[in-house]
Formats: sequence, structure tokens, C-alpha cells
Amino acid sequence: MCNRKIQTISMMFIYMLIIFVICSCGVHGNANQRTLEPSRKYIVNGKNLISHHPWSILLKTFKPKMQFNIPIKKYSLSKIQHEGNFYHKNIRTKENYEEKISLKKNYLNSEEASQRKSIHVNPKINESLIDPWKPIQPKLCPIPLKSPDMHKREEYVPSTDRSREFDNSDDRVTIPPNVCGLCPAPPNDLSPCSCVGNGGNSAGLISISCNSTTNWTTVEELKYTLNNANYLTTEVVRFNMSGTNVSGVLDNSVWGNLTIKQLIMNDNLIRDIDNHAFNSSKDSLYFISLDNNRISLFYWDQLSEVPLLQTLILKGNQINIIQSEAFPEVPFLKSLDLSYNEIDFLGANAFRKLHWLTNLKLNNNLLRELSANVFSIEDHTPPSDFFTVNVSSNEISSLNDLVFAGVAPKMIDLRNNMLIIIKQAIFEPIILATGYFVEILFEGNPILCNCDLRWIVENDLYKFNFDNFHCADKDFTLLQLTIADLNCTQSILSSRTFNS
Repeated sequence: MCNRKIQTISMMFIYMLIIFVICSCGVHGNANQRTLEPSRKYIVNGKNLISHHPWSILLKTFKPKMQFNIPIKKYSLSKIQHEGNFYHKNIRTKENYEEKISLKKNYLNSEEASQRKSIHVNPKINESLIDPWKPIQPKLCPIPLKSPDMHKREEYVPSTDRSREFDNSDDRVTIPPNVCGLCPAPPNDLSPCSCVGNGGNSAGLISISCNSTTNWTTVEELKYTLNNANYLTTEVVRFNMSGTNVSGVLDNSVWGNLTIKQLIMNDNLIRDIDNHAFNSSKDSLYFISLDNNRISLFYWDQLSEVPLLQTLILKGNQINIIQSEAFPEVPFLKSLDLSYNEIDFLGANAFRKLHWLTNLKLNNNLLRELSANVFSIEDHTPPSDFFTVNVSSNEISSLNDLVFAGVAPKMIDLRNNMLIIIKQAIFEPIILATGYFVEILFEGNPILCNCDLRWIVENDLYKFNFDNFHCADKDFTLLQLTIADLNCTQSILSSRTFNS
């Protein structure tokens, strides 16, 4: 009898243990179920979650009408799952949740919300129009691709100290969310052009792009779009319109109130640039590229209106003449590209006032001669102490002895011209002035390897300042030549015979 009682008690204990394990697994065994956290009562769908505590379920199995006040833990995650529904931590009941949903719908349908939508308001500008249901998160706006020689020069501040170094860092930084919302919004936006907010050190500015998909044919269409947009900011890091059929005259009225730092208008059909075309951006513009248009006349004097200009690209146009002293003083102009034009005349002292000029490109033009002082520059102090001149692929057959007077280029490209001699009077002073640190290129010219080259051949240091060009009258290159190959004795004897 005693043994039977012990067996019965043991079985009851085992049953209770099994029920406890099953109930515990039912609440905590599901991988998707959230765990409980310390001491906070929680109500979901009007039911106290305390009733789902494992001890509560166990005791309810035997006495379902009993009430319990067992404390439960907070939830560790921001949401809980109960009967297939998700609720935020700060929403205690389903009724409360539905009430807030209703409030949100009413807000979205309100006049205030529609006004916010229509003007893309900046949250920092008007706090009353911020959507309370969307927390402000920092955003990283896209940075437009940069062309060569465009490294963060928006930070540049002109200084009389020409040894100033530029900050070429290009780190992306986290910026406030309002920066991405500074572009004009419909209906008065920039369509068909696109607009993007800038990140990094250009945060708070915009970039505008009008690509080849636009069907514009005149500058007037561009002018209408830019002048009728609703801008939140008129400061533009980069304006790019390339590969279009836009033709006409570019003047100052096109830009409206915009101030631009980088102007890129390549591969269009623009014919002329008005005398004051860039005056509206005189305090900001430092990069101009008008590559591959149909410009035949450019008023160089207007460059004095953009004193911060550092790069000017007019490659691939129809310019045919550069007058004497053509360029005004542009104190920070470093790179000037006039290649692939139709230039057949270069006046003396054309670049005399470009004190910072570092890179001059005149290749692929129609030049036949270079007269005295065409490359002379007054007080020439380039910031990198490196001056390059490219006049390759012209028709040059004559160089004046004073063509490089007043400058000492570190690279002179004369390839693919019609030169037959290399004058000692021109190039030896440059070699000595640069401390033998100059590269002079002559490949592609019909150079006669006679005694006129003796000054180079007999000096091994001079040889390495020239490229290894081929002789037109001998099957030799410069480095293969010897004094004997130059026939200098014969030339001297012929000269003495002639003089006698």
C-alpha cells in the first residue's frame, strides 16, 4: 500500500515535470520567439503577457480561474511578435496603435503635409514640417565624378602667397539630411536636366547635368530652364552640358542667378562666347571646359573677369589666331589647352601676363613658324616650378632664336613638325637654366644629322635631354651617332675652300 502511494506521487511529479518542460518549450523553444527582459508588464491585443509566463501556464493547467501577479521581463528587441502581429515598444495596446495610425493618415492628408511635399522642404529650414513618423537619419549624398585637375579646388582661397599648397584630399563625410534636398522641385525643376546634392566639403551645394538625352537645339532653351527653376541654393559646384545639339551664342543671361565653380560644356555646337559670358560667376569660377564646339572667336579680355580661373580648355574648336599680348592678367591660370584648333598665327608675348602658367597645349594646329618671344612670360613663377609647352603635330619649319626667351620649360614637345636642324642658340641655354632637367622631343621631324648636331653628340649629358629621334639622312638614331657620322671635317674643309 505504501509502495503504491509512493508510485502514484512519483508519477504525478513526473507528469508535472513533463508538463512544465512542454510549456517552457512552447514559449521559449521557438527560434522566432522573443525573450523576456526584466520587470515590466506588457499588454498586447488587450491581454497581459504575464499569462504567457511558463509558471502561469503551468498553474493555470490546474486552476484556470486563479489570478497571478508574477513580474515578467522587458523585451530585448524593439518589437515583439504575438499572434502574427508586430508592435513597437512604445505602443501598449492595439487600440493605441490604431489610433496613432489614424493620426498619421490625417497628417499625410493635411494641407501642411502637401505643402511640404510640393516644395521638398529642408527639415533644418522649417521644423514644423518634419514628418514625426520618420526619424532624421544622416545621409551620404552622391559625389559627382571629377574631371582631371578638379581636386577639391572649391576650397581654394586666392592668396598672394603663390607657394600655397592645395588640399587634394577626397574623403566622403557624413552630412545632414537636408543637403540632398536642395535641388529645385517639380513643377519648376530643371527637367530635362538632372540635379544632385553634393557631399564632402561641397555639402550644401548642388551639381547640374544636362546630358545628350536632351533634345534642345538652342541656347535659349537652356536659358529658359535655368532661369525659371525654384532654387533653394544658387551655388553650383559643377554645371555639365555635354554631347547635345545646342548651338548659338553663350552669354551672361543664360545662367540667371547661378554661381558656378566648374563649367563643362563639351561636344556641343556652340559658335560664340559673349564678351561677359562668365561675369556672374566671377567670384567662384575656376574651371572652364568648352572642348569640341564650333567656337571661332573668343574674347580673351573677358578672362580678367574670372580672376580665380585655373584651367581653360578650348580644345577642338575653330580658333585661328592668337594676337600679340592676347591674354590679360589671370593670376592663377595654370593650364591652357588650345590644341586641335586651326591656329596659324601666334603673336609675340601672347602669354606674357600668365605668371602661373604651367601647362600650355598648342598641338595639332596649323602653325608654320614660331617668332621671337611668343612664349615669353613676365615674372614666370609656376607653383610647381614645372612648365611644359606642347606644339607637336603642326607644320613648324622655323624657330626664332628668342622663341623661349624669358622662360625655361621642363618639357618641350616639337614632334611631328617640319624642322631640319636643332639650334644650339635656342636649346643649350634652356638645358643649362634647368640644370639638365628638361626633356625636348623631336621625333617625327626630318632632322639632318650633320655637323649642326655636334654640340649634342659630343656631350653625353646633352644627349639625354632629347628623345632618341631618327635622322632623316642616315639610318641612325641620336644615341647611335658618333662624331665621325656627322662628316664635320668635310663640312669644315668645304667651308674653308669656299671662303678662300
